[in-house]
Amino acid sequence: MKDGPAPQGNRVIKRAVDALMIVACAATVLMAVQVCLDITLRYFFRIALHGTLEIASGYYMVAISFLPIAYLQFRNEHLSVDALVNLLPARLAAAIELVSWTICLAVFSVFCWAGVKKALEKTHALATIDTPAYSIPIWPSYWMVPVGLACAALVALAQILTVAVRLGAGRASGGAEDLR
Repeated sequence: MKDGPAPQGNRVIKRAVDALMIVACAATVLMAVQVCLDITLRYFFRIALHGTLEIASGYYMVAISFLPIAYLQFRNEHLSVDALVNLLPARLAAAIELVSWTICLAVFSVFCWAGVKKALEKTHALATIDTPAYSIPIWPSYWMVPVGLACAALVALAQILTVAVRLGAGRASGGAEDLR
């Protein structure tokens, strides 16, 4: 479906999206290693690796949940039911895609703003999670939410602009594929 190279500005977006996905993948691997190490130490040596649950839920899961959102938006792989849209004329399908991405942009922006407010609150309080052995600073993980959502909002904005330019030029095909 791609009928030309991606615009120059999208290389920066792609690098940011890829970087967030790499961090999310690294968090997945680190979580698996830490949980396996905790289980192994408990089972064979009766040594508790304090903070595994707190770090997994406070850092790893946040990274795994929010950082890949932009990657999914960039690749247009969010859940969608487009059986009917595929039957429509190309210009109408592109217009519906434009509306859909505009809604995505609005949702990402609102959630990003709420995430920034919460992250500022937790940063100001220097929020921590207590374990039996020590306290773990948790406030930095709150920043992963607005970072992931802000990047997703930028991707949605780039998609909107790409489709709007195509529609304005009288070409309805291309859509999200131009961003890749």
